[in-house]
Amino acid sequence: SIIYDYIMEKIYDKIYPSEPQEEDNIIYKQCVLLSWVEPKHFLEGKTNYIFDSFLPDVFDYVDKIEKEKSPRKKIENMSKIFVSIENVVKFNGDSKNLGVDDQLPILNYAFIKAHPLNIYTNMRFMMLFLGSKKLGMEDNQLVQLKSICLYVKDIDQTNFKDLNAAQYNQNCRIAAMNND
Repeated sequence: SIIYDYIMEKIYDKIYPSEPQEEDNIIYKQCVLLSWVEPKHFLEGKTNYIFDSFLPDVFDYVDKIEKEKSPRKKIENMSKIFVSIENVVKFNGDSKNLGVDDQLPILNYAFIKAHPLNIYTNMRFMMLFLGSKKLGMEDNQLVQLKSICLYVKDIDQTNFKDLNAAQYNQNCRIAAMNND
């Protein structure tokens, strides 16, 4: 794996897209506009979850996905995000086995808070180099990551049960002004 990482880092500039995909720009802008979201917007009935140590870890792993040049290292960091989700659920007292339906709301929240720059391009890049992990846990995680990308790209007021259109638009306007 050290040799693989070395080779991939050397050819990275030739195989990784030089321009982000349009989806990356849309997703990033959506994340900025939604920077006001709270766990309650995604986790029905679990408003007491504590995310203090979880979010910085996810931000770090997302940052490493952006910076690493080896697809293997990118995939490793993506998997660490899922381990972090399992840990936050256990820490908050839910001991049941986590299914995709349990993970996605937490992932959606963390993903928006992380403001990833080129996550769609990175997700597609990782899919290309999945290799022997195809149909394994990492493949499943990449499918979930793609699902999150599409969710955030198309998110609007209707995704939030507890907000009307005026509240949603006002929150997004304030977030846009704060980010200028």
